[in-house]
Amino acid sequence: MQPTVRLDVTGSYAVSPCTWEGGGLISPVIRAITPRHNTSASKECAGVSLVEAMCALAVLAVAATAVFSLYTANLQAGRFSEERRLALQAAVEKIEEIRRLVASGKSLDEIYDIYKPAIGMTDVNNMPPAAFRVPGLRGRSNDSVRNEYVGTVSLIIDETPNEADYGVDYTTNPSTLSLGVDINGNNRYNDISGLAPFPMDINGNGNTTDNPMTEGFFILPVVVTVRWQGVYGIQRVDLFSIVFPDKRL
Repeated sequence: MQPTVRLDVTGSYAVSPCTWEGGGLISPVIRAITPRHNTSASKECAGVSLVEAMCALAVLAVAATAVFSLYTANLQAGRFSEERRLALQAAVEKIEEIRRLVASGKSLDEIYDIYKPAIGMTDVNNMPPAAFRVPGLRGRSNDSVRNEYVGTVSLIIDETPNEADYGVDYTTNPSTLSLGVDINGNNRYNDISGLAPFPMDINGNGNTTDNPMTEGFFILPVVVTVRWQGVYGIQRVDLFSIVFPDKRL
């Protein structure tokens, strides 16, 4: 019997010994040898790959959440800027509207009659000029029509005013004196003192103690308020100005 010959070319086959039988040479038998695998090592590699994949997915999820949050925040900031732009533009246009009326010949007493507050207003189809819409902005009233009247004109008719005595909310039914106004720009709506330029001689009689007045205006202080339900909740803009008669605009 000859020794077994092993083929190392592929590591997959082996040749059995050559034998003689009955005077003849029997060819060697080639049989396949199943390669041995390191099962524990394969499982370990597979396990490591799974852990790595899970970690990668977790990192991607965190990154995607951060990107989405930043995108949402940018959208909200952009919307907030647009809301304030619309509110300021509407307030400026309303004051210019009053000044155009004065320039057209209206007296300040007539201006008061036009824009005087309408507390207790219930007829949404007959809203006063002191209430106005701002396209793109809405209040939080359940009344879909009344909800559009986010703007209000407040004529300051006290020479030593209290901010809380002004500011009619026309989005409520009935309309209520509940907004207050910000005369001095400190984002408060109930100041009594420190309201520059007050005290002010509104009727031109030489003193600053007349409260309130409905006629005889020499000058007419005005606050235009826009209050709306925004992307960051309830927001408002108050714009203070003084309207002079005739050509003193």
